Amino acid sequence: MQLAYANGMLFLLVLLELVILSVVRKEVIPWREVVFNLNSGHILMWIFRGLEVASYYYVVSNWSMNVFENWNYIFLFVFSFIAWDFCFYWLHRLHHKFPLLWAVHVVHHQGKEYNLSLAIRNSWYSSITSFPFFVGLAILGIPFEIFMAVSGIHYFVQFYNHTKLVGKSGFLEYILVTPSHHRVHHGTNPEYIHHNFGGTLVFWDKLFGTFQPELDKVPVEFGVKGYRQVDDVIEANNLPFRKLLNLSKKVPNS
Repeated sequence: MQLAYANGMLFLLVLLELVILSVVRKEVIPWREVVFNLNSGHILMWIFRGLEVASYYYVVSNWSMNVFENWNYIFLFVFSFIAWDFCFYWLHRLHHKFPLLWAVHVVHHQGKEYNLSLAIRNSWYSSITSFPFFVGLAILGIPFEIFMAVSGIHYFVQFYNHTKLVGKSGFLEYILVTPSHHRVHHGTNPEYIHHNFGGTLVFWDKLFGTFQPELDKVPVEFGVKGYRQVDDVIEANNLPFRKLLNLSKKVPNS
């Protein structure tokens, strides 16, 4: 029931942003893409997400090293928050590096319109390829309830970072991954591509040399070069793998 409430809230926020874009900014809403984003295979995706969560619970319950058994709860929460974000940085960066992982992640990048609905657009298989990057937290002994809490916070920040309504965010640009930073990540411009892999904290990109600020004179070009829009959810989630394995001549470039 809580999951239904959370998804319902995200859906309402998507609609609110679209209303503002349409009524206040007088922009034309790309409804075809928005509908696909909201319907990009989420039933099967959430089944795999459930398996990811169940797997974490099993590992932490049976194979935990209990490294944090005597830690103060607040310190443990802060550490878990930072550790989760560190794991996500490498998850995200490597999903752009290796073809098999990119075949999963590319579904998210194929959206050509930057708005909150894009944050909901993900591959069926994203949880399957995400779990190996977080299982170490379970082995170390980060409790299940803390893992779920920090995951929820990070995922909401990542959802927010896809808004089209926010430009620059002042001093937060030096601390967090802001909508401006994440727009750069979605850019296909030579100045932007392969940058800003962080989820919540901007420090990882700066530490590992992948940070790029949004340039006022270089508007971000979104999407994946050579991609043609596919409205069939099954086809969209599996075409990247067929292309990777050279099983279809009709697969769009990605």
